[in-house]
Amino acid sequence: WLGERNSMKLGLFSFALQCLVVAFATEPVMVFVSVLFSMFANLVYPSVSSMVSKIVEGDMQGEALGALNGIKAVTEGFGPLIFGLLMGLYEHHPMPGGPYLLASVLSLWAFLHCYELPPEPELLAAKHFARVQGNDEASGLLSSGDSEDEDV
Repeated sequence: WLGERNSMKLGLFSFALQCLVVAFATEPVMVFVSVLFSMFANLVYPSVSSMVSKIVEGDMQGEALGALNGIKAVTEGFGPLIFGLLMGLYEHHPMPGGPYLLASVLSLWAFLHCYELPPEPELLAAKHFARVQGNDEASGLLSSGDSEDEDV
């Protein structure tokens, strides 16, 4: 219904709002309100996976999605470590929600980059172009190369 690009935008924007609410929370109920935004923030990864699977050739989808999952695993490992260090630095700071504000800014930056993604018909055209270019390169590499053989 929304498509990959709009789902990604909605997810990133919702995550930014979630982080802003937590960054400026003064009441415990505000943290619970931020959970409402997290429901939509979970749309980002499926959208990215879907876009990758549409762009990549069928025989390369396993490798591409595996690489995507590998990147996700690295971020799930290092993200909490770095965020925990930032939380420790901001523990006695006048604005203890600073790390959440940083996360919100980074999410909004990613949200703005979503506008650089081509629409779906152009993505499929890029897939076709990559296939044609790959076939041209492969045929050039596999050609007999008579002119090069004569020089040897």
